[in-house]
Amino acid sequence: MRKRKCFLYFLLLYFFLPVFPTYADNNGTEGNLTALLGRPLQSQEIREVVNKIKDVQKGIDAISAVAYQRKKTPLLAKEIATEGTIILKRPNLLHWEVKSPERITIIVDGKIMWIYHPDSQEAQKYILSEQFIARQVMEFFSSAMDMSLEEMGKRFDVAVYNPNTSFVFEMRPKSSMAAKYLTAVYIWYKNGEGVPYKFEVLGKNGNTTIMELRDVVVNPSLKESLFYFDVPAEAIITNRENEGMGY
Repeated sequence: MRKRKCFLYFLLLYFFLPVFPTYADNNGTEGNLTALLGRPLQSQEIREVVNKIKDVQKGIDAISAVAYQRKKTPLLAKEIATEGTIILKRPNLLHWEVKSPERITIIVDGKIMWIYHPDSQEAQKYILSEQFIARQVMEFFSSAMDMSLEEMGKRFDVAVYNPNTSFVFEMRPKSSMAAKYLTAVYIWYKNGEGVPYKFEVLGKNGNTTIMELRDVVVNPSLKESLFYFDVPAEAIITNRENEGMGY
């Protein structure tokens, strides 16, 4: 059970913004990235970039994409790679199918997050209003369609760069606690688009995590049933006694 309970932490730590612990600051990766990005934009330029992204996002109600994630760590000889599909719909609906290396289904219906492991027929249920980490997961995904410089600025020092035809948001944590694990998060947008295509996370232990969204479809035709989890009869809910706790 502990393995499954820790999976929500894994999601937060390696995919989502508020407490990401990953990108190396001791192997030259950050220095290479800084050289690529060039000079940061000025305050007025940043406002103009954010406003352009927000204008595009006004017409986005939902997206679907293929999600690829790669993680490198000094503890492993090979990088860890995952692949799956993500569907997001305003204001806070999510359907995420991870296909490899382990099959996992994650569904959020606006109030509840379900994590289902079809191979072991185990599921976990998290009530968003009572579960801090689950709420942070959804805040991350919601930000992909609702750019808010003000919200980012509450928790991060934000810089914006314009290498080639991309806009890159660099976010460094203000919290001393988060800074113990996280160096920076980089979110990449193509000029004229409202959905980010890449997330890069730099941590303190020589780890690098990159998540890319490809084959993005804006406002696809979706069935509402995608965001409803019908618990299989044979499934076991392994955290039933803790589902409303804020661990």
